[in-house]
Amino acid sequence: MIKKSLILAFVVAFIAGCGGYGRGASGVVPTSLAVSPLESSQPIGADRQFFAILTFSDNSTRDVTAQATWSSSANSIATMVLPGLATPIAPGDTTISASYSAAGPTLSAAATLHVTTPDVQSITISPAINQLELGANQQLAAIGKFTDGRNVDLTQAVSWTSSDPSVFRVSTSSGRIGLLNTRGPGTATVSASLNGVSGIARGTVTRRVPKFLFAGGDTGIVGYTINATTGTLVPLPGGSFGGSGFINGLAVTRDRKFLYAADPDTGVIWAFKIESSGALIQIPGSPFTTGSAGPFQFPFSVLTSPVADLLFMTDFGTGILTTFTIGVDGSLTPQGSSIAVGANPASPFRAAITPDGRFTYQTPSTPGQIAGFSIATNGALATITGGRVLTVTRPSDVTIEPSGQFLYAAIVDGTPENVPPAVLGFAINPVTGVLTSLPSSPLTLAGSPFSLAADASGRFLYVGNAGPDSTGVSGFSIDSNTGAATTIPGASIPTGSLSISMAVDPSAQFLYVGLNGSQGIQAFRIDQQTGALTEINGSPFPALNTVFAFATIY
Repeated sequence: MIKKSLILAFVVAFIAGCGGYGRGASGVVPTSLAVSPLESSQPIGADRQFFAILTFSDNSTRDVTAQATWSSSANSIATMVLPGLATPIAPGDTTISASYSAAGPTLSAAATLHVTTPDVQSITISPAINQLELGANQQLAAIGKFTDGRNVDLTQAVSWTSSDPSVFRVSTSSGRIGLLNTRGPGTATVSASLNGVSGIARGTVTRRVPKFLFAGGDTGIVGYTINATTGTLVPLPGGSFGGSGFINGLAVTRDRKFLYAADPDTGVIWAFKIESSGALIQIPGSPFTTGSAGPFQFPFSVLTSPVADLLFMTDFGTGILTTFTIGVDGSLTPQGSSIAVGANPASPFRAAITPDGRFTYQTPSTPGQIAGFSIATNGALATITGGRVLTVTRPSDVTIEPSGQFLYAAIVDGTPENVPPAVLGFAINPVTGVLTSLPSSPLTLAGSPFSLAADASGRFLYVGNAGPDSTGVSGFSIDSNTGAATTIPGASIPTGSLSISMAVDPSAQFLYVGLNGSQGIQAFRIDQQTGALTEINGSPFPALNTVFAFATIY
């Protein structure tokens, strides 16, 4: 309506102005100029139209809005975008001035504009939470409806709270404001409040039901069904599935249809379709032997994107990180996006990827460090500026807790550097991916940490020891705000052998530890309140040999 009235005013003023100042011949001349309205209030973002009215000596008037020169005394409060049209941009007062040059002297007038902050009528949280699985994150937005009819994104301005932080946690840290993390099963409400107005969303968190566990080692891949109540493992019919070499890494696609295995012994990536029974069926083209940088030497780590059909493989021999596109049939196609993880020979060992699929972190040995890389939506890789942190000796394992805020790295006693064993903790910048050491880091341990696993709630971190003189598992609780890890009483358990690999099942109830040699898989139940561990009946469960990697299916 403002634009239509403005155009109409221009037309009227133009027609009226076509007569020039013919009145001057009969002694009728301009005597004053006025701006209308003389004083007004307008909320931020809602334009205000002013008019310039010229008065003649015979008391007649003319609208000269279009011909006048307009200005605002404070452009930081309101600016003039068209003749007489003021756009408020910040609260405060400004003077709107108009000047008009007739045949005689220039006439001027002014008005006062009070710019106000509009009131919030209501706030809506979007999208609806409804039901989420434990381990999932969801970015929330707070949309405010104002008294002037506008809808504005208030995500950064509102105060976020959860009625039960043990079910939902809403981040208020920079770069993650409004990010909802699931912390445990149950029902809770999330509130977004501003100036006494609140929006509320109610939702429920449910546990994923674990189905299968796959263990990769120096004799291939073994599959098990997981008893969702007890955590007991039962070998799948057929026992071993393909991948006869040394399996160092396993990864499952986001839709849980395909399993990939890195086999540095034979220099291939094995690819399988996961049947509803848990059986693994080798897909056409498997095993894959060539990436964008040529034939593999020692494929050591495989990661799948949690948000796209992409796989990332690090080659221990070449130090190259390569992106593959995953086909609808599970086939792998190298994208041509490869990048050196570190100085040759880099020998990257373990890797991790953030839950939003934006960053991956690798562990090259030259020098010992954690190297960060950004991942574009198409899978293209780029080195993160300032994204490398030195660790003196190469971390034996890295893991990222489910909210994506913190990364932890295991440092075994670093001979010959003689680095004391520890777990390093880092905060992940959500925008740049840069790692910053936590104030509580390093976490010094009595043993030699080799493997790591965080549960789906992000509340607990478990460390497996595999140093020359230490075995067993230690448990820690994670502070959701600082990332600090605190020892859990009763969560330090001896194991029968070196703890080479670890995994927490998708329901966050069971911890599985891959042991060295033919000791099998040790299994523990996780106390949901404290994180303490209790060994499951029948543990350790038999495995073919040393277990280097796990993958779980729900």
